[in-house]
Parts: sequence; structure tokens; C-alpha cells
Amino acid sequence: MPVARRHLCPTAGRSGAKMAALGLPGIRSLNYIMLPISLLYSQRPGGRGGQVFLGPYVGWLLGGTYRSTVGSARGTAVSGGTTTSGEVRAGDTYATSYRDTNYYLRRLDAGLQAGVGYGVEALQLQASFSLGLHNVGAAYAPNASNYYEAPVIRHYGFQVSAAYLFNPKG
Repeated sequence: MPVARRHLCPTAGRSGAKMAALGLPGIRSLNYIMLPISLLYSQRPGGRGGQVFLGPYVGWLLGGTYRSTVGSARGTAVSGGTTTSGEVRAGDTYATSYRDTNYYLRRLDAGLQAGVGYGVEALQLQASFSLGLHNVGAAYAPNASNYYEAPVIRHYGFQVSAAYLFNPKG
């Protein structure tokens, strides 16, 4: 039963999310650096053959952009809505100024990642699913006079990757 000693692979990723779940129809692009630490099982030594892996990950928000349309029946500015766009920035609370058009998320994300793959010589192909366990939604500032609860946001995503291993040991 070959089990890889370690599977440490820092990755940079870009993810998108529909904002309709937050009551803000639109699209948001997020840029993260993610560090998954997975236990990998492979059919043969050196990561060759079929693979299954599972483990935690930690993600660090670098930033992003968003565009949203609110106040319309169909989610478009043509039907009477107002379109706003801006940057996604790291912050534990939303800004208190109405002039601030930035969207805030907590910088740190953490969760679980599981996937399958296949290794041929030094080439690795993998597909994985990530599920965030940490709420990355920013809280409303205490003096913001906001009577609503801050959104609870947890990331999830699917990714496909290809890698080349230098000096693989078999």
C-alpha cells in the first residue's frame, strides 16, 4: 500500500462566485494563494497510477473584483437597476462610508480538500473539490447602524490541475 510521505503544493487560484446567494446578483472574481496539505494514496510507488487524496487547506485572499446590479426585477441595469463595480479587499468589517464601493471579505480561508488523480512517470493529473469551513464574510462595523446580520460566506470549488515532478522517486 504505497502512501506518499508528503503532498505539499502551494497554488495560486482565481475563483468566481455568483453573488445572488448574498442578495447581490452579479459576478465576483477572487484571487487566492492556497496551501493544501494532503495525504495521498497511490496504486504504485512514486505517485504512479491511480491516486486518492484528502487533507486541509489554508487560503490567503489577495484581492479581486466584483460587479453587481441591485434594485431591478431581472438583475440588469436595463430593467431599472443600478450597477456598481469595485474591488474585493481583505478586511474583518465593512467600511462605514457609503462612498466606499469595495466589497470586503476576511483574508484567511480554511477548509478541506479531496480529490482523485493519476500519475504517469513524472506527470500528475488531478481533480479536486474544496469545501471552506471558515466564514469569510466580513462583519458589519459596530457603528454602521446596520440592523441586518452580516452574510455567512463559505467557499467551495472544483479544480483540475496538471503537474510535473522533478526527480520523482519510484
